[in-house]
Amino acid sequence: MSHPLTSTFTVPLECQYLLRIPESLPARPLVAITLHGYGMDPESMLRLTAALLGPDPVIASVQAPN
Repeated sequence: MSHPLTSTFTVPLECQYLLRIPESLPARPLVAITLHGYGMDPESMLRLTAALLGPDPVIASVQAPN
């Protein structure tokens, strides 16, 4: 069996995202970047990620392209 070939391509894509930055940042904050799936939106993904990771991380919730 042959090994799969890894390739890349460039796609111009403009994305919108929600960004939550805590009021006080630690010296080395955790940064989480999330992308929602079908049936969700960036607001829901931001809430779920914040509930999972707590109040300290910076969270960027990206709007998936349609």
